[in-house]
Amino acid sequence: MKKVFLVAAVILTIGLFFYDSLLAAEIEEDGSDGALNWLREHVTIGGTLEIEAWWTEDFEGVSDNGVDLATSELEIEAEVTGWAVGNVVIEWDTDEDQFRIDEATAILGPTEDFPVYSQFGFFEVPFGVYDGNTVTDPLTEEVFKIKEVAVMAGMDEAGFYTSVYFFNGDANEGNGNNIFNQFGANFGYRSKAESYKLSWNIGFVNSLTSSETLSEEYDMDAGYVGGLTAQLGLRVAGCVFLAEYVGAFENYQPLDEEEESAKPNSYHLEAGYNLELFEFPLLLSVAYSQSSDLVDIVPRSRLSTVLWIGLMDEVNLNFEYTQDRDYGRSSGGSGRTADLYTIQVSYEF
Repeated sequence: MKKVFLVAAVILTIGLFFYDSLLAAEIEEDGSDGALNWLREHVTIGGTLEIEAWWTEDFEGVSDNGVDLATSELEIEAEVTGWAVGNVVIEWDTDEDQFRIDEATAILGPTEDFPVYSQFGFFEVPFGVYDGNTVTDPLTEEVFKIKEVAVMAGMDEAGFYTSVYFFNGDANEGNGNNIFNQFGANFGYRSKAESYKLSWNIGFVNSLTSSETLSEEYDMDAGYVGGLTAQLGLRVAGCVFLAEYVGAFENYQPLDEEEESAKPNSYHLEAGYNLELFEFPLLLSVAYSQSSDLVDIVPRSRLSTVLWIGLMDEVNLNFEYTQDRDYGRSSGGSGRTADLYTIQVSYEF
């Protein structure tokens, strides 16, 4: 069923693209020139390339190294009318050696006069903000990010925003295959002041275990587990402070009585400072994530230090050191640490 909705979302996005081309007055008698002008005006093409060289030593003391194409994305956005935007992100999957659709959405609104909008397609639902400057994902994002075929309605006005969304995740599929039987909501604020940037967000979802990570680790027939998230961010005088918590507010109860129940949660803290050296902008950040009740899924904690350098427009260089610490032996882990050194070059266009 999800594949059907994903294909439908892609078809709808492409359909919106061509809908306006049929109505556009620019494409009249001047043929290809008119079509080309219409494309320049209505279609935006961008992308991201990230190449990483890395060296790691895992919890068992085994070391490895390599150079990877970490990210290769192509994004096509078509603003077909003043109130409708279609967006498709195509990504190269290095594990499978093939292209895949990473996102496909259509957004209706908002406009200058009407702050309400709707969004539908395949996208990451707004459960958690996951704002940060590290190359390695914080544990909050690694565990709890949810990307599904979804429908969403929201409002964005005067810095305040809110949304309600419905999706059909993996959790509880064994007890029924209802469409959009999982849902969530969020409410937040982004300041528009010039001297500082303040943001906060709170959110709820009724099926935390539908995340990309937990759906592979937990029994999806065990029922829903509700989750909460709260985020705070402040950028002022070159300083950056970020904090986020994501976790379950009720226990996951596996159907297998031999498995233990769990109440997974994680938090992320980050502090950074912007400066300039030889006319190159720099950002030095230190981040710390910690998890609970997630043994054998993610580390107990993650400490990252990263130096970001803006080499030129849209070309950045990152140096990062990350240390993961496993859960202690009393909790079923090894109690050991793992190290990861990364050099990343990224280009956005």
